[in-house]
Amino acid sequence: LAEVTRIDTDHNYIDPSIGALSYDYLVIAAGTTTNFYGNQSLQEKTLPMKTVEEAMLVRNRLLLNLEAAAIADDEKEREKHLNVVVVGGGATGVEVAGVLSEMKRFVIPRDFPDLNGHNLSIRLIEGSTRLLGALSEESSAAATRFLEEMGVEILLNQRVVGYEEDQVMLHSGTTIPSKTVIWVSGVQANPINGLTTDAIGHGGRILVDEVSRVHHYSNLFAIGDIALMRCHDYPNGHPQVAQPAIQQARTLSLNLEAIENNRPTQPFQYNNLGSLATIGRNKAVADIWKLHFNGFPAWLIW
Repeated sequence: LAEVTRIDTDHNYIDPSIGALSYDYLVIAAGTTTNFYGNQSLQEKTLPMKTVEEAMLVRNRLLLNLEAAAIADDEKEREKHLNVVVVGGGATGVEVAGVLSEMKRFVIPRDFPDLNGHNLSIRLIEGSTRLLGALSEESSAAATRFLEEMGVEILLNQRVVGYEEDQVMLHSGTTIPSKTVIWVSGVQANPINGLTTDAIGHGGRILVDEVSRVHHYSNLFAIGDIALMRCHDYPNGHPQVAQPAIQQARTLSLNLEAIENNRPTQPFQYNNLGSLATIGRNKAVADIWKLHFNGFPAWLIW
């Protein structure tokens, strides 16, 4: 449980909270954190879901708001408690919206009978033209259809620009009353102090070469979400998911051994095993190589 505050690349040591540690080779795999795009009000007042602790906070907030809705006398106040806004139409946003829809169908009628038929309203907001932009158009369309059938209202080409006094403000001027705003609209690399600015790319990711070596450094390496390795098939870097991180780690371990023994290194080659997203019970979408599955078959694959 130590936090690295600085890397001294001139003297080959890191400065964590437990005292300085020297290194011969340093591998940076610090991952990412939620990206609020510099909006302080969104960072302070919305609910991210990057860690287990944050997910538990989301769950507790939902349950407390349902309790408050059950005893609210004012209809507008009840509406705020029952309006849930999910910002971000990637895999996490789609999965969260699907889980909330299942909760609306199966949990609330049983556990909150005092709501007397008042419905949980779920809105999924995405700034681009479709959900699941990293997956195929077929999977995106299937996910959209599933969510709409499950009662989720999808708002595309909409950006959230603020959240004040229980009002979600969109760039179009529309406002949505809500006491629960779940922010899953992107990530940014955890900052690492001590690297030169020209070693940092977009999203704060660390620029690396084909063997994961940090630009301008001979004994620094970065892998996983925090690394930005540009290549022909991935000009903007590899997807920030587990598959590339695991494969980069395996390749780097072999290359470090090769470097120590003065053998040639091997460039990293990403083997994309496929992408999946779950939407609800027996519903998912999957892109496996050039094949696309949705519904129950995709859920079985997942």
